[in-house]
Parts: sequence; C-alpha cells; structure tokens
Amino acid sequence: MILRQAKALINFYIKGYVLRKPISFLNLFGQTLGIILILTLIAGFGYLSRALVGSLIALAVGSGIGQYAPDISALQTSKFKDVFVATNVSPFIFMLASAIGITSLYLLQSIIYLAILVIVANIDIIQATLIMVLFTITWILFVSMGFYLSLKIKYIVDLMKVTSLLMIILTYFSPVYYSEAVIPKPFVYVTYLSPTTHISAIYLYIITGRGNNILLHCIVLTIFVILFLYISIQKSQWREK
Repeated sequence: MILRQAKALINFYIKGYVLRKPISFLNLFGQTLGIILILTLIAGFGYLSRALVGSLIALAVGSGIGQYAPDISALQTSKFKDVFVATNVSPFIFMLASAIGITSLYLLQSIIYLAILVIVANIDIIQATLIMVLFTITWILFVSMGFYLSLKIKYIVDLMKVTSLLMIILTYFSPVYYSEAVIPKPFVYVTYLSPTTHISAIYLYIITGRGNNILLHCIVLTIFVILFLYISIQKSQWREK
C-alpha cells in the first residue's frame, strides 16, 4: 500500500511539474554552474572540487526550500492538496514522494555534479557512495524544512521571502563555497548555527580525509535532520481540525 501510494505521487508530480515545465527547473542549475565557472576562473582549477561541493549543497537547499516549499504552498492555497489529505496518505509519504517528483531534475543535476567531482577529485567508489549518502541526507533535511515552512506560512508571497532569505544564509553566508578559515574567529561559531556549515565540513572530510571536529559536525547534522523530520511530520498542520 505504501509503495503504491508513493509511486502514484511520484508519477503525478513528475508529469505535473517536470514534464510540463522543465525549463523552470534550469534556473538553479544555471546559477550553480555559473558560480562553479566563476570560482574556477578566479581561484584556479584546483578550487573546482570545493566549488562542486558548494553546488551540491546549493542544489539540496534550492530543491527543498527554493522549489519544493513554494510548490507545496501553492497546492495548499489552491486546495488541491486536500485531495491527498482526504486519503490515508501519511504526511511522511506525501512529503518524500512529492519531493522526489517535484525535485527530480535537481536530483539528476546532483548526479552530474557528482560524476564531475569523481573525475576531478579522483575519488574512489567508497567516497562516491558516502557523498551520495550525504547528499540524500542533506536533501531530506531541506525537504523537511521546506515542507514545514510551506504548511506553517499561510501566504505564498511571505513564504517566498522567507525561503529566499534562508537560501542566501545557507549557501552564501555559511562557508559552503569557501573555507571557514577566511571567516574571523568570533564569527566562526555563529556559522555553526547553520546546517550547511557542518555538511560542507563532512563533504570535504570524505574527499580529502582532512578536517577538524568531524564527529561534532556529524552529531550536529544528525540533530538537525531528526529535528526537522520530527517537526515536519508531527507538528505540521497536515489536516485541519
């Protein structure tokens, strides 16, 4: 039953979003590709791995918060979500299945970036597998965050303002495309409030085998994932009372 529900939702959202308007999903891809090219031209080819890591994180953030949250909010506003709410579909199944459908092109883009990273950084199959696992965990985190925001913020205009600000904080103010070493020490600990700081550190540790406080980064990321999965499933206003 659960697999049938998930498959139906994935098919619906792929056909309803990806196949109907694929050009709308190229915006973030163009942004991340542009950043990769600019950083590589400025810092040199040796910086390409770092730029690719930043783009993988940006894709996860953009797919969950930038794309998924407004789309789910639009469905809620149009009352179309009520079609699924009226069934026995759980919020968890709805969230994951609809996210796979809506963000499927983002997931495809992540595979492309991962393939380039494998070549550029000369990583092995174990490292590539760990990167895929980390990207999946990151994607789930920001989908959960986007799902929660979409159900908590009533008006889509307000939601888009919030998600735009969050994307800037999570991808540009946090040390995603650059090293935390360039941040003044008093502000380094402030960046630890952002999950992308920990995600970036774990990515770099997988690729290079170097890094500080990796256990701490893993623990904090785990807390973020569990917290947002919990509040998105248990605390979201899924069915109106």
